[in-house]
Amino acid sequence: MNKVLKRILISVGIVIGVIALVLGGFIGYAYATDYRPDQETVLKVDQASQKETLNIGSEYTMITFNIGYGGLGEQQDFFMDGGSKSGADSLEEVNENLNAVQTYLTQTDPDFAFLQEVDLSGKRSFNVNQYEILRESMRFGSFAYNYKVKYVPVPFTNPQGGVESGIVTLSKAEPYEATRYSFDGQEMAIQQLFDLKRAFTISRFKIDGSDKELVLINAHFSAFDKGGKVRKQQVKQMQTVLETESKHGNYIILGGDFNHELPGTSADNFAWTEAIPSWVMQLPLDFAPKGYNWAVDPQNPTVRAVEAAYVDGYTYKAVIDGFLVSDNIEILHVEGQGTMNFKNSDHNPVQLHFKLK
Repeated sequence: MNKVLKRILISVGIVIGVIALVLGGFIGYAYATDYRPDQETVLKVDQASQKETLNIGSEYTMITFNIGYGGLGEQQDFFMDGGSKSGADSLEEVNENLNAVQTYLTQTDPDFAFLQEVDLSGKRSFNVNQYEILRESMRFGSFAYNYKVKYVPVPFTNPQGGVESGIVTLSKAEPYEATRYSFDGQEMAIQQLFDLKRAFTISRFKIDGSDKELVLINAHFSAFDKGGKVRKQQVKQMQTVLETESKHGNYIILGGDFNHELPGTSADNFAWTEAIPSWVMQLPLDFAPKGYNWAVDPQNPTVRAVEAAYVDGYTYKAVIDGFLVSDNIEILHVEGQGTMNFKNSDHNPVQLHFKLK
């Protein structure tokens, strides 16, 4: 072996060794700082300046809204859905989107609100604490992490960086208990280090003059799991939760981002010509246990594909956000806010009007 070839091989070996060392060190750092929540975590309930009581026979409103961390407005795409971006382009963009969400909450003034993809900090949202902005002083609130990573290295051309995000439940009445529950199912070990730790929360409210509770379940199911293998585990877990709560005779509302097309809805109700995204799945028709009813609006889309900026008539749309309620709750009206047309998030909110029987 001549000296030149030997030097080349040594140099290549050094380069490979350095790359392996750096990569190993980074994975080690990710593992050491990995967020590993317990199966159950009691949440802090942030207090409001005043509180309302809940009563049988009274009417209430609630909304569910995946706000897309203030970074998935109509001009954005997302790398996990085939796009190239990982966050908002500017702080002004984040603030504009959050202002629109805040205006919607103020105008609708719901008694309860489920929010998903709410950032505490993160490069993708320019480190804006969205929970503090959206939780008005009059509302009780709880925040549960479902994404807490020191550094997400993808997409490689513009890494997402650090993220602290989660799901939020707001209310005018005070919950006496709020708990985060880890969803079953995980991705492969290395991928899971940089992925969401999916969760749902249960907030419990006392009802004046009743020994039963109002149980609100705010859920954000998985997406982008190949073949839906993780979602299948989450669906089974949630069915067990619903069956257990109904045995106690409680008033139960499950809502949020199901990341499945919901029963009684069809994407064919909307105008689009784009290819159906690979993550799209239908929620099994037998998901809802006996004694539950769907509260969804099949005429208004709640999610769009984010492979590219939104184009009305082209971009894929479907209904994956809504509510499932126990039959001791009367569904008065449910309406998807399709007129918002994905201007400030890749989701449109859904509003439910109901009465405790």
